[in-house]
Amino acid sequence: MRSARSGAVRFPFALALVFALGATPAVAMKGPKISVADDPSQKEGTPSLVLVEVSDFQCPYCGEGAREVLPKVVERYVHTGKVELIFLDLPLTMHSNAMKAAEAAACAGEQGKFWPMHDLLFANQHALAPDRLPVYAE
Repeated sequence: MRSARSGAVRFPFALALVFALGATPAVAMKGPKISVADDPSQKEGTPSLVLVEVSDFQCPYCGEGAREVLPKVVERYVHTGKVELIFLDLPLTMHSNAMKAAEAAACAGEQGKFWPMHDLLFANQHALAPDRLPVYAE
């Protein structure tokens, strides 16, 4: 039996998603702009919504999102042409292997293989030492 609280938590998320996909709030158009033109992206057709994943390959919370949430977003929204997903790397200095992992992903991207490397790095998040990265690139 589901608790009423479980439904209460899902409702605000669902409502936010409806607004995100159906309405264009004015606040989304204000503020400073960043260029993501050269960053890796996935899309089908011409989506009207862009989702920017700002992430660090060594961050455990980013890893959880990449493994558990992003596959659902890609399946439900990217592959259906509703959302473009853009990756913006933000390696944190507190994660000693994050910068090298981001460099490895960028190199894979130059070969047209960013997203498979993205998934591989997050799947092996506890083994991102620089000497392990060439193994993932094979």
